[in-house]
Amino acid sequence: DFPTGSLDTEGYYASGEGDDYKESEDVPDYPTLIYDGPFSESVEKAEPRGLPIGEVDENTALQRALSFLGGGELSPTGLVEGTIATWGFAGTDKEGRAVEIEITRQGGVPLWMMAEVSGGPDTPPNVSDTAAYKSVAKAWLDGHGYTNMEATYAQYYAGTAVLNFAPVQDDVILYSDLIKVYVGREACTVIGMDATNYLFSHVQRE
Repeated sequence: DFPTGSLDTEGYYASGEGDDYKESEDVPDYPTLIYDGPFSESVEKAEPRGLPIGEVDENTALQRALSFLGGGELSPTGLVEGTIATWGFAGTDKEGRAVEIEITRQGGVPLWMMAEVSGGPDTPPNVSDTAAYKSVAKAWLDGHGYTNMEATYAQYYAGTAVLNFAPVQDDVILYSDLIKVYVGREACTVIGMDATNYLFSHVQRE
């Protein structure tokens, strides 16, 4: 279970590693971390290693986006250039919520997606709530093919729980290969994900 904590001045509750972390202009510039952890800059300088080979066109990316969401209606928003180029889409998911999603041009896999969240508590969750968010996020990851994932860190905003998961290989947690899962606290359902670190780093280790 995650450790307990309290809301900070930015309006969110953090638990897990880095409880006391706060950004400040007074913090000195330390060397870049050598792993893609929650606060690492190294992902900005790396080449993605976890993307499948081959490129997909916009129509193929659209079909994969709809499949990933389990249905809905999406319209293209264009090609998003960057270290990981993506095809962008916006519309509604199968629940009728507004949603945005990006599918990588190389490999045709989801980079991130986010649906709207309507309200929810803005106080630290209790033990039961924390367990429920973790269980829902883990089941969602399993259902989308992200297996052997372990929760490593969590932040709680007004209405949203953000849980970081990392894959486990041979009893070792691959902290660099994080996927963020966003859970709407009111309905306790997954509303978003960010696989940026995962796609930059996730390969089978020797």
